[in-house]
Amino acid sequence: MSRVDAQVKFPDGTIKHGIYNGTVDVYMPWLFDTEQEAWNCWQKYRESGFDSKQFDKPFDDTFYDVEIADDYGGGDCYIGRASKSQIVSSVNTDYMNRKGKGGKPDWWLSYDS
Repeated sequence: MSRVDAQVKFPDGTIKHGIYNGTVDVYMPWLFDTEQEAWNCWQKYRESGFDSKQFDKPFDDTFYDVEIADDYGGGDCYIGRASKSQIVSSVNTDYMNRKGKGGKPDWWLSYDS
């Protein structure tokens, strides 16, 4: 089982945080302002027995073309669609939509000290 940080960069420069689930090769749909909020959501989701109904909330329905990145195995960055509350193109297997040659993008927010 492997999960890592995901980040989504919007056209206005905003970066939102989520989780990439490497076990099933998808980004979790929910996005947050902080990395910690994303991990807290993952923990609640796991503790619920993976019941996503508890996370039903009004999603923002204004969608953008975005860059979706993760730090799985050194990182990857993809072109996708998202609102500021959710990723809607979450499957991370379409290498035709890959941007760059892998690795984390230069806009990646690193919290390593």
